[in-house]
Amino acid sequence: MKVPSLSRWLGALVAALLVALCTGQPSYGATCSSITDQLSPSKSRIEITCLPAGTQHIGLAVMRNPQGAGVEYVSVSARRKTYTPPAADPVVDAQAWTGSKAQSGEPIGGWAGRLQTVPGGVEEAPHKARHKERPKEEQPAEEPHEQPHEEQPGGFLVGLNAGYWGSSELTDLQSLGVKVVRLDTPTSTEPWEDAGLKVIADMSGPYSSAGVSGVNTASYVARDVALVKQDPHLYALETLNEPGGSWFWGANSESAANREAYARLVIAVHNALVDEFGADRPLQLCSMDGGHASSDAFGEAWTKNTEALDDCGMLTNHPYGGQGAREQASLGNRALVERTWTLTGKPVAVTEVGFPTGHNAGDSLIYSETEQASSMYHFYEWASHTGHVPVVTEYGYRDAEEGGGYGIETHAGVHKEAYTAVQDFAAGLACTVCS
Repeated sequence: MKVPSLSRWLGALVAALLVALCTGQPSYGATCSSITDQLSPSKSRIEITCLPAGTQHIGLAVMRNPQGAGVEYVSVSARRKTYTPPAADPVVDAQAWTGSKAQSGEPIGGWAGRLQTVPGGVEEAPHKARHKERPKEEQPAEEPHEQPHEEQPGGFLVGLNAGYWGSSELTDLQSLGVKVVRLDTPTSTEPWEDAGLKVIADMSGPYSSAGVSGVNTASYVARDVALVKQDPHLYALETLNEPGGSWFWGANSESAANREAYARLVIAVHNALVDEFGADRPLQLCSMDGGHASSDAFGEAWTKNTEALDDCGMLTNHPYGGQGAREQASLGNRALVERTWTLTGKPVAVTEVGFPTGHNAGDSLIYSETEQASSMYHFYEWASHTGHVPVVTEYGYRDAEEGGGYGIETHAGVHKEAYTAVQDFAAGLACTVCS
């Protein structure tokens, strides 16, 4: 490598600093008209080497091979310097973007060109080099984050939260056609994975009235690592459930100390997963709203720790509709999701949202079965078109008790209309039971 003269080096540094000051985003090097990247020395990830002025987020096309098989699209913050793709999808292409979809974002320059990473950092063969041609299969559109779910097979995951299951749960889930299930602190995910489902392990506690500050970080991290060792194909680990909620974490759950403790826990989990599993680790999901359906204040605080924010694969929201005007509540709090995206540029996993048919009047409107089915279908439909919501797991599968609830089945296991609505969406069909 040639060493530049001191004057040229200083000139490049000044130019890079000016770009960063003007755009509020890192440039990682000299100015450029399109994003540039390279393989890391271990070849296990890509490294962003230059971002053009005005970049607000980075669009990534992730695929199984250089020919574009199984291409899926994600967006990451412009502050992200590296990206490690899933082991099953080792090829990555990148493009710089201005604002989010809600801000009429536009691409800046062209795609960087395909880079094929090597899971675990094994040296790649000479023929596994950069491919500059565009995809031949499932070609990325001009705006990858605006593709509808019908045009992105496998690109949007529709799923449910588990709970109050009967003996036929796996059969029912397979007939539903859902792709992912969220489990509360599972000891094993194998039965679900054997049924063809991706699993989000919501490592929810143990809850503490002292807030996140009361969590034993070493024990929590060790439990995460043990689960991944047991189930190496785990899709995602969710770091705590609703960590800003006083109902789980005590009266001071939203304190500055607890928010800072959450950032430290996120970093500790991330570092342990990287050390143990490298590129084969599951996604790490981190709570942005803290469990509050109307506010991102919890996340706005802890994401000031940029290391913690960068460590998260996705941020989570629980955008329940609450008890406001029915027309608005039945949509779910979509504005909360858009705010998370706008603030961070990170993809958002909606790991809880729902519309109960009974009970639960203390925190939600009560819906008819047809209203519940319509709200669920249309929330999936909306989320799949945003491009920055890759997964939604509705709450939930079965009612907690007879007389109604959030489930798409009664407590006795009888299908509600919402069961058909989920089945229709998963099959790419128009809703046959919606109002």
